[in-house]
Amino acid sequence: MPRMTADLHPKAVIFDCDGVLLDSEYQVYDALMHVLTPMGVHVEAEIANQFHGTAPPLIESVCNLIGVPVTPTMMQAYRERRRWQLENHLETIPHAQTLVESLAVPKAVASGSPMERLQLTLKPTGFWNHFTPHIYSGFDQPNGKPAPDVYLHAARQIGTLPEHCLVIEDSANGVKAGVAADMTVWGFVGGKHCDDTHGDMLRDAGAVAVFETMPDIHAAIRTRLPHLLKEGA
Repeated sequence: MPRMTADLHPKAVIFDCDGVLLDSEYQVYDALMHVLTPMGVHVEAEIANQFHGTAPPLIESVCNLIGVPVTPTMMQAYRERRRWQLENHLETIPHAQTLVESLAVPKAVASGSPMERLQLTLKPTGFWNHFTPHIYSGFDQPNGKPAPDVYLHAARQIGTLPEHCLVIEDSANGVKAGVAADMTVWGFVGGKHCDDTHGDMLRDAGAVAVFETMPDIHAAIRTRLPHLLKEGA
């Protein structure tokens, strides 16, 4: 059972995008390996996962870690493959849209992805219309996750104090950003990139609850935080 704070009383919900609304993190990992495999380099998904949620492109962060220089050709190939993956194989997290539609309180997206990518993925999947204009990119803030900037900006824009915001996150860096913003953070481990250790990683980063499916989150809100939901949702 997830553990929760007893005094939680949020007035708004802020979602990360990749890995929470969209099952897209493994698509990005595919793009990384598409570039590195022909070079004889293999990077375990667990290594790549530690960089999810941050502003630099995944290939840049991973290659810096393993000591492989990133050339302009590699970066271009990575971006082209990532875009192809997202345009042709993008999936939504099951039941995420149902949860979003059920909320009766202000909501926003606060992502570590650039706005161009958010438009590419959120518009065709239908999430854009549910959140606009409250869709925010860490690339537009002074500091990306794990700094709290994008979450604090989202709270200001929806007119809610940070301590009254509930964050749904799938990455340790995103959890740390929400905690640094003085928000309550729930972890989500239902994406294809998550393994058996992912939940512990999110708890260690500060998540007060971890859920495996969106219906689990919906049920927890219905039981513990019914004021967040529309009548009958």
